[in-house]
Amino acid sequence: MEQRRDAFGVEPICRAIGVPVSTHYARRFRKPSRRAREDQRLVAEIHAAREGYRRVYGVRKTWKELKRRDVEVGRDRVARLMRAEGLAGVQRGKKGSVRFSV
Repeated sequence: MEQRRDAFGVEPICRAIGVPVSTHYARRFRKPSRRAREDQRLVAEIHAAREGYRRVYGVRKTWKELKRRDVEVGRDRVARLMRAEGLAGVQRGKKGSVRFSV
C-alpha cells in the first residue's frame, strides 16, 4: 500500500480492499509486538548458533545448540523462525531417489 499511496491515496486503496483507513494507520504506526521483538532476537541467536557449524544444522540440532547456550525456546518456534528466514539443514546422501522399474 505504501508503494501506491502517492499515486492513488490511502482512502481509495483502503476502500478497494475493504479495510478501514483507521486500521491502516493504526497498523502502520504501531510498535512491534513483544513476540515480534523476541522473534528478531531469536533469529539473531539462531544465525549465531548455526554460524559456528558452517550453517549445516537443521532445526533439531540448532534447537539443541540454543539449549546449550541457555536460550530457552521451543523446537517448533525454532522451526517456524528458520522456515521464515529460509534456513534449512544440509541433506546428506543422494539428491532425490532413483527408482528402477523391472
